Amino acid sequence: MRQLRAPNKHLLAVLLAAAVLAVPALAAADDWPMFQHDERHTGVSQDSKISVPMGQAWTFATNGPIRVQPVVKDGVVYFGSCDQKFYAVSAATGELRWRYFTDGEVMSTAAVGDDGAVYFGCDDGYVYALDAKSGELKWKSPVRRTPPPPVPASRYIKSEQPLIPPWSADGPMAIAGFAKLTHQVVRSPVLVAGGMVFVGTGLPGSWGHLHGFDAKTGRLCWTRPSSVQGTYRVFGGVENGPVMYRGTLFWPEYLIEALDPYSGRAVPGWPEPLLYRVGSGAFSFSSQIAVSPEGLAVAFVYARHYPHSGHPAKWQVVDLFDNSIRFAERMGGTRPQLEQSPIVNGSKIYFVLMEAKTKSHPALACYDLLTGKWLAGFDQPDGRPFNGCLALAGETLFGVTQDGIIYAFKVGAAGGELEKIWTHDLKTAVFASGAIAGGTYFIGAEDGKLYALLKESGK
Repeated sequence: MRQLRAPNKHLLAVLLAAAVLAVPALAAADDWPMFQHDERHTGVSQDSKISVPMGQAWTFATNGPIRVQPVVKDGVVYFGSCDQKFYAVSAATGELRWRYFTDGEVMSTAAVGDDGAVYFGCDDGYVYALDAKSGELKWKSPVRRTPPPPVPASRYIKSEQPLIPPWSADGPMAIAGFAKLTHQVVRSPVLVAGGMVFVGTGLPGSWGHLHGFDAKTGRLCWTRPSSVQGTYRVFGGVENGPVMYRGTLFWPEYLIEALDPYSGRAVPGWPEPLLYRVGSGAFSFSSQIAVSPEGLAVAFVYARHYPHSGHPAKWQVVDLFDNSIRFAERMGGTRPQLEQSPIVNGSKIYFVLMEAKTKSHPALACYDLLTGKWLAGFDQPDGRPFNGCLALAGETLFGVTQDGIIYAFKVGAAGGELEKIWTHDLKTAVFASGAIAGGTYFIGAEDGKLYALLKESGK
């Protein structure tokens, strides 16, 4: 366990001042307006209506897989599909309110602002703002591809794996068929806060950027490239969006960066970013981060030089007041196991392992946020991996497997126990995350349907 450094006084003053000037937006009890519920991406809803067992209330069919987390506000569910459309449907009935046609797959989780607009990104290289009630376009702003600057060989970290610049003819961009693109894809969740819209963009395996747009006009206010250390990247900048904590933007790209939300510049006094290493391999963030009210960020990391480089994944808790690592635990196995966002609820952390598991690390685990102590876990005899992000409301924790089985667990108030209390088979593959609102669990699936599950009457 690392020793804590003394808190940075300048940064502490910035965060405390921001806490007074910028009160974070709180979702209504029946809303889930953005990725993992709120600006800190806790994954925790205050919905008191959720209860199991559940039955299928309705489904809504699209013409392509749904791989985003639905968001819910004021009785409407918003989500995109790989059929190149964005939808708004009634949360109560599944009736279509409106749909909007784009020119690319929509794999960016939307965010609904208090300004009456819903925002999302698209593979066509645009960020969209639509009127949440009518679906009318307010603005769309392009995200252009920016070639990365040359990187000196000295900046590469030695590894057993050959290092191929991702933008070269033999790099992953070309292999994946992205080399001819003239724009970056927008797949990160959208964050709306303080009159700004934030998205992470990039090309798989390539250079990423974080962008800040004016929420009212769509004007691009600033763009920040990923760190030089993150040249060979798979997740950072492409799928990782920022969180907002006490008026400061924290971006989990290759390093955790503290940024001014209105300029995109680094916060003065933020310590030199940490490059997390294990042996000869550097580690890159493989998930979004979730932040506790005390400023403790839970992050998952894995070896940077490709997911299959042979370095184990690990999870760690970072103190956002001084960028120090409170503690970190290395996981077994040779593939990235921690790819989905954790849940932070009080002093507990909940997360899932997606790849091969070890005896000491089950498919779903609960740890103490303050001490790093293991509290409880759940494993499946058949080894089915959980997929997508967990969602928590009260004492009910929801998770879903890749083959579409939804699980509900009762979580213990004291020791973090995980008791399986209900399952439901969607009978289709799922590569998306669920959301909770109005006593209903919403989730999209590979069959192109959005499912709504509600407590069965009389049970």
